[in-house]
Amino acid sequence: MPAEPVSGALSAPAAHRRLVIVVGSFAAGGAERVAATLANAWQARGAQVWLVSTYLGTQEPAYVLHPGVTSLELGSLLRGEMRRRAPLRKLLSLRALLRRLQPDVIVSLLSNVNVLTLLAGAGLRVPVIVSERTDPLHDPELPWSLRLARALTYRFADALVVQTAAAARRYAARLSGVRRLAVIHNPLPAELASSELRAAQEGTGGCIVAMGRLTPEKGFSRLIGAFASAFGSRSSWSLRIWGEGPLRARLQAQVEELRLDGRVELCGLTTRPWEALASGQIFVLSSAYEGFPNAMLEAMALGLACVAFDCPSGPQELAEAGACAWLVPPGDVAALGAAMLSLAEDPGRRAALGTRAAARVRERFALPAVVTQWEALIEQVGSGARGAGADTPAIQ
Repeated sequence: MPAEPVSGALSAPAAHRRLVIVVGSFAAGGAERVAATLANAWQARGAQVWLVSTYLGTQEPAYVLHPGVTSLELGSLLRGEMRRRAPLRKLLSLRALLRRLQPDVIVSLLSNVNVLTLLAGAGLRVPVIVSERTDPLHDPELPWSLRLARALTYRFADALVVQTAAAARRYAARLSGVRRLAVIHNPLPAELASSELRAAQEGTGGCIVAMGRLTPEKGFSRLIGAFASAFGSRSSWSLRIWGEGPLRARLQAQVEELRLDGRVELCGLTTRPWEALASGQIFVLSSAYEGFPNAMLEAMALGLACVAFDCPSGPQELAEAGACAWLVPPGDVAALGAAMLSLAEDPGRRAALGTRAAARVRERFALPAVVTQWEALIEQVGSGARGAGADTPAIQ
C-alpha cells in the first residue's frame, strides 16, 4: 500500500471535537513534544483535548500545555495492590478512562502505547489513529513480543501515521491489514516558527553543534573522530554536543585521548535548545538511524548549515536532494569530516545553505500546515471509517 503526505483542509476547524492523545510519559522527548504541540493546537482551535500518560509514576509535563488541555496520568488511578498487576490494570484503567471521556477520536504515539491503546479501545467504536515515530528497519531493537503484538493489533487501527515516505514503504511491506497509512511530518514548534532567532554566520572560526541522547545510535563517537581528523590543526573551530546519556564517560574519554579538551565539549542537557543550536554555525547529524530528526529540523529553521549521514529515515526528506542540507554516506567518517571542513572554510556557502534551509522548513513544516493534515485524517477516520476493510485506499 503506497502512502503519500496527507493533504487537503477540513470544511470546518476542530471546534467541539473531543480528542484523547495517549503518550508513554510527560517527560522530554520527541513524541511527547509532538503530542503537546498537537494538543495545544487543537485546543486553541476549539476542541476539547485530554493528554493521557501511561507512565505509572508522577511527572510534571516537560512541555507547556494550553490551559484548556487536561493532562491525566494512569499511574494516579493505580494504587496499592493494583500495581502488582500493572500491565493488566493499566489496560483496564485506560479502557475505563476512555469509556468515561467518550472521545470522538483517539490518537496514540509510540509502539508500546499504540498496542495498549488499541487493546483498551477494542469494541468502544471510537476511531483510533496510531503513530509510529521510528523506522521499522530497526525493529530488531524492539522486543519480539512487542513486534508480534504490533503485527496483530495494528490491523484494528483506523489509521497508521508515520513520519517519512521511506518508513511508510517499509511498514506497508511488513504490516498486513493496515486500513490507512499516512505520512505526516513533525511540525516546527510554533514558538520557534515565530522566533527571529538565527545562527550568526559572519566572522572566522566558529562552532559545530550536535544534539541528542548520548547513546550508540546517535553516532557521537564517529562525530568526535571526524572532527579530530578534519579540524585537529584548526583551533578556531570547536564542537559542542548537547544531551545526556549512558555514553558520557566513554565519549569524554575519547575527547581526552584525542587531546581535544577545551575544543570538544559535552554540554549536557539544556532548557534552551534553540539558543544552544543558534550558538553554532554548522549542525551535524551523525546518527545511524532516526525516526525523524527533530534537532536537524530545528537547526535548519534557525539557519544553520547542516551535514548529516544519509541514514534512515528523515535526512533525505529534509535535505531535498542537497538543496537544504549536505548528506554523506551513512557511517562514512572521512566524508563527514570533509563536508564539515568544506562548509567551515566557505562562510558564503554556509550562509546560503542555512538561509535556504530556514526558508524551506519554515514553510513546509509550519504547525498550521501539519495540523491541517492531521485534521484531514481525523475527518476521514471519523466519517464512517469504522468497518472499512484492509483494502481501504491510502491517504493521498
